[in-house]
Amino acid sequence: FDVSSSTLSSLGLNNPDFIATIKIQDFTYTYKFKLQSDGNYAVIGDDSVMVKKVSADSCKYLSYSTTDFYSTWVFMESIDNISNLTLKTADKTYSFDIEENTKSENDDDTYVITYEGKNDIKSSEFQTFYRFCISLMCSDFTTDTFDADEALSITYTYKDKSVTPVTVSFKKASATKYQYSLNGTAMGKINSSEFIKVDKYLQQ
Repeated sequence: FDVSSSTLSSLGLNNPDFIATIKIQDFTYTYKFKLQSDGNYAVIGDDSVMVKKVSADSCKYLSYSTTDFYSTWVFMESIDNISNLTLKTADKTYSFDIEENTKSENDDDTYVITYEGKNDIKSSEFQTFYRFCISLMCSDFTTDTFDADEALSITYTYKDKSVTPVTVSFKKASATKYQYSLNGTAMGKINSSEFIKVDKYLQQ
């Protein structure tokens, strides 16, 4: 029922097993965890006035490895924030301008998609393709250094010009994997089957 130095020392919180610090803009808050002999954790935060006993079942993240904290999404961004989607293959560049359709109340015409000066691509069909692009999943967080040309890059340009565009690029790593990078930083790998689908749907 206190957080005196002697109490923290007796519970081992002066040498915690796990420290979690949360930062939101200028606000910072830290938790400390120490496993006890009864299988529960002793936990305190920056403003704690007592030490709390927390079940290990509600702290499973304490046993995570680093990659367990990673998102498996390759890149997730709402189409509402994007003004252009450009995909570049070894043979061709496809550039799609995206604007909100303010003249239509039809849900199938939410956006005006312009490609090569024409806007005859159905919004619903483009949204399906866009949804697939942002649904690509990382299957392997290991990265390798190897010499290979980019097989595909996808650049997301934001409506907010102050936000830097994001380019997701892919290189063939093996018969079953493509390694992807975000703005030049290697992040992980996706399955070849997913990459093949992107290329197939892009052609369509």
